[in-house]
Amino acid sequence: MSFTTNPNPLLADKTWRRRNSAWLLWVILGFGMFSFVGFVLLATRMKTRRLWTIALAICGVTAVVFTVNVLTEDPTTQQLSDVGTAITMIAWFGMIATGVYLNREYLRWRAAGGIAKAWYNEPVQHADSTQAAPAPSPSTAPQAEVLGIKESDYFAAPAPVAAPTPATLDVNAASAAQLQASLGVDSRIADRIIEARRDNRGFRDLDDLANKAGLQPHEVVRVRDRITFGPFARSEAPSARPDEPRGRVLDF
Repeated sequence: MSFTTNPNPLLADKTWRRRNSAWLLWVILGFGMFSFVGFVLLATRMKTRRLWTIALAICGVTAVVFTVNVLTEDPTTQQLSDVGTAITMIAWFGMIATGVYLNREYLRWRAAGGIAKAWYNEPVQHADSTQAAPAPSPSTAPQAEVLGIKESDYFAAPAPVAAPTPATLDVNAASAAQLQASLGVDSRIADRIIEARRDNRGFRDLDDLANKAGLQPHEVVRVRDRITFGPFARSEAPSARPDEPRGRVLDF
C-alpha cells in the first residue's frame, strides 16, 4: 500500500516522512564506511531482534570493506585500488537499498505509536503443562502378538488397583499367640484379654473389650481396625472356683 493512500494521516504527510527518515543520511553520506551507524541507530530505536541482526551484519560488512581497502591501497600514493573501490561501492549501494527497505517498516512503526519493547523483555510462551500427552498410536506401539496380548488391551487404560485391606482377627476366638502376632500387643495385654474374655463369656464390641480388659486409649486405637467380635466359644467358659461348693448343699 502506498503511503499517499494510507489511512494513517502521518504516513500520508510527506513532511513527517522526511523528518523521520533522517537516519538514512548516515547510510547515504557514510559512503559504505560509516553507513553502519544509521542501522545501529535504527536498531536502538525499534529494539527488535531482526534489526539488531541486520545492524551487526552491516557492521561485519563494513569491517570487511575496510580490511580490503587497507590491504589493496597503493602505499606510495595511499589511494584506493580498483578492487577496493569496487567493493566499497557495491557495499555502499547495498546498504542504501537495505536502508530504504527498512525505512518503510520504520515509518509504519512510528506512525503506529513507536513504543519500543525490547525483544528480551517479551514474555516467553510456555507449553501448557496441564495438557495431556497424546496416546500412542498403533503404528508406534510394540506388536501385540510379540507381547502375547490383544491390541485393544494394550491401548486400554490400566485397571485401578485396590488398596490392600488389613487382615482382621476374631478377638473372641483368637489365642494369646495370635493376639500378639496379629495385633502387635505384648504378652501381658494378650493374657489380660484372654482372661477377661473367659470371665465375661466374650466381648460384644470395642467398648466392651476396652472396659473389661482394661485397655488404655492408645491400645484401643492400635487394635480397633484389626479385630472383629464373633460368637464366644463356650469351651472357654469359666470353670468353678476351687472354694465353691459342688453339687447340692443341704442345710440340717
